[in-house]
Amino acid sequence: MGRRGSETEQTGNIGETAVTLEFQQLQWHVAPNPAGEVGTDLLLQARDARRFDLGAIVGAQVKSGPSFFDTPESDDAGDVVGWWFRDPNGEYLKYWRDHTVPHIVVLHDASEKKSYWVHVTADRIKSTGKGAKILVPKASVIDAEHADELFKVATVGRVGPRWEGSAWDEGGSILSPDQLRYALLTPRLIAPHPNRPVDELRPDQAIALLVKMRLHELDPTPLHKKKGAVPDLAECRTSKAWRWQFYAALHDVLIEEKGREALEALIETASKPHESAAAAVFACAMRVESQDPLAGLALVDRVLTEDKCDPIDHDWLLLHKSRCLVELGELEEARRLAFEVQRLRTIAPQDPTAMAIAGSGADIIFTAGKWSSDLSQVITGRDTLAAWWRGQEVAWGLQNHFDDHFNAWAQGSTPTGDAGDDTWLKLRTASLLASTAADHSSWRHTSGLRAQHILTFTAGDQDDIIGALTLLRRVGDSKTLKKACHRLLQSGPAAAVRAAASLVNLEAASTTSIRADLQLIADAADVLETETADVHARWILSTLADVAKFKMRFKPNFYATNMLLETLRVLVQVVSPTLRRELIDTVLALPPQTNKSTAHDWANVVAQIPDDAWTDDDRRAIFERRSSVDVDSAEHPDAPENPDVPDSRDAPDLRNVFDRVLADRDQQNREALEARIREGDLGALRAFGDIRDLDQTIVQKLLENLSAQLDQQIEELQGLESPGHEDFFATSTDHEGYVAGTLVLINAWHPSAACWAPIVRLLSIDCPFADHLRNPLKKLRQVSRRLPPEIADTLIEPLRLLMLNGVRNQYFFGIEDVRGEAAAALVAIRPSAISDQELWDLMTADTSEQRQAAVRLIAARGVSQGFDTLWAMSRDSDPWVRAAIANQVAVAASQADTDDRFLPLLMRLLSSEGTLVARLVAVDLKRLARSDNADKLAEVLRDNISSEVRRAVASYDRAITA
Repeated sequence: MGRRGSETEQTGNIGETAVTLEFQQLQWHVAPNPAGEVGTDLLLQARDARRFDLGAIVGAQVKSGPSFFDTPESDDAGDVVGWWFRDPNGEYLKYWRDHTVPHIVVLHDASEKKSYWVHVTADRIKSTGKGAKILVPKASVIDAEHADELFKVATVGRVGPRWEGSAWDEGGSILSPDQLRYALLTPRLIAPHPNRPVDELRPDQAIALLVKMRLHELDPTPLHKKKGAVPDLAECRTSKAWRWQFYAALHDVLIEEKGREALEALIETASKPHESAAAAVFACAMRVESQDPLAGLALVDRVLTEDKCDPIDHDWLLLHKSRCLVELGELEEARRLAFEVQRLRTIAPQDPTAMAIAGSGADIIFTAGKWSSDLSQVITGRDTLAAWWRGQEVAWGLQNHFDDHFNAWAQGSTPTGDAGDDTWLKLRTASLLASTAADHSSWRHTSGLRAQHILTFTAGDQDDIIGALTLLRRVGDSKTLKKACHRLLQSGPAAAVRAAASLVNLEAASTTSIRADLQLIADAADVLETETADVHARWILSTLADVAKFKMRFKPNFYATNMLLETLRVLVQVVSPTLRRELIDTVLALPPQTNKSTAHDWANVVAQIPDDAWTDDDRRAIFERRSSVDVDSAEHPDAPENPDVPDSRDAPDLRNVFDRVLADRDQQNREALEARIREGDLGALRAFGDIRDLDQTIVQKLLENLSAQLDQQIEELQGLESPGHEDFFATSTDHEGYVAGTLVLINAWHPSAACWAPIVRLLSIDCPFADHLRNPLKKLRQVSRRLPPEIADTLIEPLRLLMLNGVRNQYFFGIEDVRGEAAAALVAIRPSAISDQELWDLMTADTSEQRQAAVRLIAARGVSQGFDTLWAMSRDSDPWVRAAIANQVAVAASQADTDDRFLPLLMRLLSSEGTLVARLVAVDLKRLARSDNADKLAEVLRDNISSEVRRAVASYDRAITA
């Protein structure tokens, strides 16, 4: 007669079988515990979604049957939140808690076909007196939704080895599948120690030396410690060993700057997944560095599609894909992938390369998430050994940089270097490590430092300068790029700025580069070739037609329309007549620009269009535009006050610039402008044109309005000394001094109605600010010859005081210094008011503006008499001082063909590779009297790289033929 099986045993078997199936559905491997187990039913081996075994085991004790659900726990609403598993003696829970392998208790509900689990940890176990219990949450189900939580249980407690102070074992403890990844991310652990002789390099060691830019150790010279230790590149390129081919390809790309195709071909020829991963990652990084993330994305996708790499290499590829997607504006998908690679923190905490990958992913999560991530977690995530070792490279590089600067200073010389000096090599190592780790933020920072080093240390090699400007553009360092272009355009070589700008392809811009791309085009506008300017301007016009698309593509953190229009503004004078025609057509087709900011930016663009570019048809279109919107506003006279009634008019700035276009050709519009000017509308005054044409009655009313505004400003300035009135910028609407400057001009050209008292008061008051004086001081210098003697007398003393004491040191706003501007105005009005001692003080002053004023004073006393002094000052390090000398000598040369000293000095100054000297000479060219020397100047400037200079020469030519 047969024996009957145990119902309890059968129920238990059903539970174990069900739980086994559930884990197998999660791709985990499940093995029953061998016979003799004393408290563990199943051994669970964690695997990722790609079925890669992660070397992590979980023990599971499975309980099945209704009795294990008899002691539920409920919340305040009466809903069941879990069930208590009771251990009468507490022995099992203690055993599972203390086991070297993490354990879970599983309660299987056969009727619901669900299994609930809890990780047995000390904080979850509750004492019952003699025994213990643990709550199995109802929310913790074995399913795909909770796979990550189960995965964390499997990897809990993993601790990586300590690498700080690690010995240089040259990668001896690193297994072959990991060596290439280590060589590219943490080469310190692979490369031989600099002081240890090496009989023969392994390929991964040679790659590590290359990444660390220890190039002298890779150069086989007779002085090398042992012949044969360094590989021969020619042999490596044709070697049967794939890794040596990889080394040669890396060397060609990094050092020779060629062979990218050979590098990318190695992805296909690699016989092992970790080799194809390394090749794809490095090739992708180089593509991103060269501003081609789309090609980089294709390279890593090729390997990801094959799905053969182990988890760390796989996530390394995913991270580079994420970096490419960020550059392409696909931020959500990039962030999702960056989140995925965070699993490496639990999969492989012992691997510094895995931590480097996870750290870079944390940065993408933060930067691509627009500050929505936990900053503390990001900082912790980025704090990896690889980042620390990379930081050491930067520190060593900067130490070399400062040492070289100090040594040059100590020797009284100028620091020089080249693209192969120690600083460059260290900074290249740092940027390369950041790039292979897909740490985009660090790559941008370290590459920017390298570009700055090149610009400040090279001996003027134009190719190096172009490369540095291009690097700044690609890393998106628009502020540094602007400063560099400003300096190079002033002092040279301006051709390098032109060449760098010609390399910009806005169609291929990335999210990182787009702002710097536009910035470089704007900075270089004056020196661009017409064809290049046309390409950029046409792209901007096309983009302005759909700014939303631009924002979707680039996710800009700047005001896109403003940046686009500002770039277009500076291109207007450089583009071809054909492109200018396209621009005018675009402007005339614009819908009403009711947004004040956008209208202001469009007004700036329109203001740059030359008057002769507008046709009569264009002016009629503008008139109709103005008339139609005026009709609309007449239908809604309360529109400005009632926000529910839309204002269909262009905002004031754009209306004013349209008025300027119409002013000379339309009497009705001119009369309307005069009416507005009478009421003190300075926008209408700017649109009116030549202020000399103003009627005296209008001038009188305008002067009353300007004087009243300036009196109010003076009261505000005087009130700054009183408590509660410390912030001039919070109360004044004219801290740039436009009202005062306008009043100076109106006074000078309409002396019979002039009101100078507010100007004298403004210059005389003592207040904590000074920048608001620059505009009126400049205007006083320009109209100095029109000042009545009695007015000049009243201005001398306040100008002298400003020349001597016109510097204000504001803690928050910085130093405001108008001593140079005041001295220049005083020189123009009455040069005899400045003593020789004061002249000497100006000549040796710290600021360029003061030394420029000294040049003006010497010229005012007579260029011939002060020629030797001007020659000596022409060696001034500041380009503005040299340009001021050139300007004064050019004027004198045109008036004195018999003095043969002027032209040689002028030609030497004009030999500058910058544009500043030529521009300051050209500014007065069209006003020079016709002479042989003036003709010679025009001929020298005719083919200048600056379009501004060439336009001045064209004006000079027209004046001659008129």
